[in-house]
Amino acid sequence: MNIARLEIPSVYFGPFFAEVFRLFEKYRCKSQPHCRDKCTEEKTEMSRIHIALNTHDLDESIAFYSKLFGQEPAKQRERWVKFDINEPALNLTLNQIDQPVAGSQISHLGIEVEDSETVAAMDRRLQQLGLITAPETNTTCCYALQDKTWVTDPNGHAWEFFHVKGDA
Repeated sequence: MNIARLEIPSVYFGPFFAEVFRLFEKYRCKSQPHCRDKCTEEKTEMSRIHIALNTHDLDESIAFYSKLFGQEPAKQRERWVKFDINEPALNLTLNQIDQPVAGSQISHLGIEVEDSETVAAMDRRLQQLGLITAPETNTTCCYALQDKTWVTDPNGHAWEFFHVKGDA
């Protein structure tokens, strides 16, 4: 079976989006059985999403994100913390500010997972850790049928773990 590669010239979308499309192709290829061995032979490059969030209570946020990602920070300095997450590939920093963070100034943050079972497992894990979740099954969002669960950090940043089941 031959899978057409998605070629997006950086002149149209800039180098950032060209890199996003390259990573998409790399991981899409790895998910195909006939392509997996060839793709895993490639040199693995360090590419991941970086998100920097402001927080008023650094200790409370460290506790939340340690539970959310199941690991402690990789680095911690005065008023700053860094999490190096391998799965999903994420560089998350928390920056302490003096004024309270009143809810999210972004729409939300999300991690797309492979299947609905992974969404359900994430929901159970977060609840077992004492976090409040808001699961949704067979919901229509962004023109797609999805299963998802939501959790909100101490500063009001909403996180969704979701699986797209199909177009809606």
